[in-house]
Amino acid sequence: FEEGVVQVSASEVSAKSSLSALVNLVDSADNAPWNGTTTVTFSSLCANAGKATFDPQEVTPVGGTALTSYTPANGCLNDAITASITLAGETRTALSPTVTVAQSPAASITFQGADHTVIGLLGSSQIGVPESSTLSFQVNDSNGDPVSAGQAVSFEVSSDNGGFAITSGEQTSTDSNGVVQVTVRSGTVPLSAFVIAKLVDNADIRATGSVSVQ
Repeated sequence: FEEGVVQVSASEVSAKSSLSALVNLVDSADNAPWNGTTTVTFSSLCANAGKATFDPQEVTPVGGTALTSYTPANGCLNDAITASITLAGETRTALSPTVTVAQSPAASITFQGADHTVIGLLGSSQIGVPESSTLSFQVNDSNGDPVSAGQAVSFEVSSDNGGFAITSGEQTSTDSNGVVQVTVRSGTVPLSAFVIAKLVDNADIRATGSVSVQ
């Protein structure tokens, strides 16, 4: 590899956007482009974790140059691209500078469901009826893909009639799949109970989930 470095077209890229990565193979004797036949394999930690792709991942060099397109996803914050070849049983590698990935901002929240859509009045657990339920919400970016872990979401009930309340805390952050969860407990009054989830950074982005208290 020329200088043992993978060249990249940019040091920063947005999630779901692409950059070019290339390596030049040269003859060690005179530094001329290497014209042999081999396959260059591109890889990275984010790609290994399923958070980035190469198109193509394996490249046959033309005129000593191997070129690929690299596309990271949300959840990949920083990455470095490795190119490797095996010649005469010896594996040689080249590494790119660190690439910084700007995360796509959250654009929507949707209610995914509750583990118990119907819960009993406070005290019902004595007869085997659940008094609590966990509601799940999905946070996606403008591409419709899950946001990365760490997006803050707050919760509130539309009515605390009869003591219906949130028991798991009124704020949490998305997991690696862009999901947040909140647990609620019934009160003493039958009602359709609503829970509002909204982004801490933008309260206009919100969704409402519900359970029935009977």
